[in-house]
Amino acid sequence: MTKENKKIFIGLGIIVSVFFISIHGVSAQSYTLVEPIPGVGTIIPGSENAFLVYLRAVFNFSIGAAALLAVLMIVIGGVQYTTSYGSSGKGEAKARILNAVLGLLLVLGAWVILYTINPDLVKLELNIPCLIDGPDCAGTTVSETPSVPPSTTTTYTYYPDEADVRANLEAVAIGVNNTQPCPVGMTYQNFYLLENTRCTSVGTLNAATIAALGNLRLDCGCEIEISGGTELGHRSHGPNIQIVDIIPPTENLKVYILREASGSPIFTSSGLLYTLRDGTKFLDETGGSQPHWHVVFN
Repeated sequence: MTKENKKIFIGLGIIVSVFFISIHGVSAQSYTLVEPIPGVGTIIPGSENAFLVYLRAVFNFSIGAAALLAVLMIVIGGVQYTTSYGSSGKGEAKARILNAVLGLLLVLGAWVILYTINPDLVKLELNIPCLIDGPDCAGTTVSETPSVPPSTTTTYTYYPDEADVRANLEAVAIGVNNTQPCPVGMTYQNFYLLENTRCTSVGTLNAATIAALGNLRLDCGCEIEISGGTELGHRSHGPNIQIVDIIPPTENLKVYILREASGSPIFTSSGLLYTLRDGTKFLDETGGSQPHWHVVFN
């Protein structure tokens, strides 16, 4: 085996090892990076697998850097070719350009192949569904099964304003995917394990959020339904937090978001983040097992 082949196999071994480490995960804790990484910044919060977030950012940055370097080498090869007078110099320039083009095709081709097989592969993440006859363990934003044993009580309490919020949402033609609300203090995963029933809560959503959802439906000309509300079990949702997941992810909705966005989207570990001119943030999570838009209202 040649030295070059040894290097290739060692590199592939490292990549595969890191990939499986990222799947199994490490303990969640916050990390402060020495230097910021595009799309991540300096601090990685402990709300999710910090190593996986870091690895995703490095992976995507490396793809971009490799493409940029390949283009740079093509330019250098072109300059070398035009300024060389001897056949040897032009031959080296052609070889430089050819190698750069092959490298660029290799990098982009590998990404396209992985994305075609499964979009989660380019996120260095595999979502494995639950073994129970119910919703995906991932829910809408969480990939862990409940770590706390489910409660055995059959008496539940709900947000006091749950019925009023649902009525106000219905008045502006906004639906909720589940008629059953989730009990206060219980995750939607635990409720399903107890009752074999899916639940979604919208209690504590304020009037401004309800009005914004109604205006969004009118402006984009699309039907909107809340698939994730203020129930527990998500990374960022909860009581008095003005964040919802909405479905279906129609083309009209995406066109509206692109039209109203105040600038270019920001890459995150979960997807592209768009900020509208009014400050509303739309996170594109339409590539997962439960496609939806994660919306953060002011």
